[in-house]
This record gives sequence, C-alpha cells and structure tokens, in this order.
Amino acid sequence: MSALNHITIGEYLNLSDVDKSVYDMLLNSTKPTKDIWLKVGNNLVKIQPKHYDLWDFTYSDIIEMKMAFAELKDFDITSEIARIVYRIAKPERVFGISFLNIANGFQWVVEEFTQLLQVERSELDYEPDAKELAAGVNELSRFGHYPTVKALCKAFNKTKEEVLSMPYHEVFEELCYQQKVNEINKKLIQNAGK
Repeated sequence: MSALNHITIGEYLNLSDVDKSVYDMLLNSTKPTKDIWLKVGNNLVKIQPKHYDLWDFTYSDIIEMKMAFAELKDFDITSEIARIVYRIAKPERVFGISFLNIANGFQWVVEEFTQLLQVERSELDYEPDAKELAAGVNELSRFGHYPTVKALCKAFNKTKEEVLSMPYHEVFEELCYQQKVNEINKKLIQNAGK
C-alpha cells in the first residue's frame, strides 16, 4: 500500500501497462477518501473538497461534472474533477497528487455522482408522449441545460447566475416539484377531454 502513497498521478501515467495493472489491483482494495494530499515543493498540503456532499455543490458544478464525465477522457476528466471538486485550477498541479489520493478522491466522487444520477433518474425521468414528440419537444435538446435553467430562473425569480450558484439540493427539489406539477396538469387536461 505504501507504493500507492508515494507515486504521483504523473508518475503513474508514465508507467507501462503491466505496472499500471499492479497499481490498479492495489487500488481496488482501498477505500474512497474525500480529502486528498497535494505535494507542493517538499511539503504535503491537505486539500478538502468544496463540500463533503455533492448535493451541496452548486448547480453549475453539477452541470460541469455531467459534461466532464460525458465528454472528456482519462486525465482530462481527472483534471476537471480536481478543478470542480477540490479547487485545483491548474491541471499540472494534479500531477503532484499521490496516485492513491487522486484515485481514492476520484472514486468517492464517482460513487457519489452515480448515486446522485440514480436519484435524478428515478425522480426526474420523463418520456414525452406522442403529441409532445409530434410538436417537436425533442428539438429543445440541442439547447442543453438552457431550458431547465430558464425555467428555474422563472420559478425562483432569479437571474441565470443566481440559479447556477444555488446548491444543487435546492435546484433538485424545485425540479421535482415542477415535474409533479406538470404530471398533475397533464392528467387534468386528459381528464377534462373525457
């Protein structure tokens, strides 16, 4: 285990595939951690995440994490997560974090983020009906998060910047509420047509 504590992510990335597989096996036996240690000169500096619960991150942070996991690869994802979660703005600083620390911190983020996405899916998944599809509702997907942000601005009576800086648990609660209101309104319209 001590080998994992002393190798940096930069050194790990330069290992052969065979050596990487040994480190990967060792890593699988470790527990995720939320705090990481960054080597600055000859010192180790403890870096805490912005929050210990992903639901407390801003809506903007959650959007950025979704985009990172969907669009980036390998080190770019690690670098982006380090920036969002640990406020490490310079990608080259990630190379100074011990492999064990960044991997365990990343493991914690992935586990928490996976759970967050599962809750989102169970609470917010929505399949448009035939009428909505015929009306072109799918055309809104090209705007990404913008329609949701715009609806939240109206619901909270806030600017885009204010909505994006809100804790995600508050945004999520409003999204769940709006989802339920939309379901009820849809049923009312269907029942009125009978």
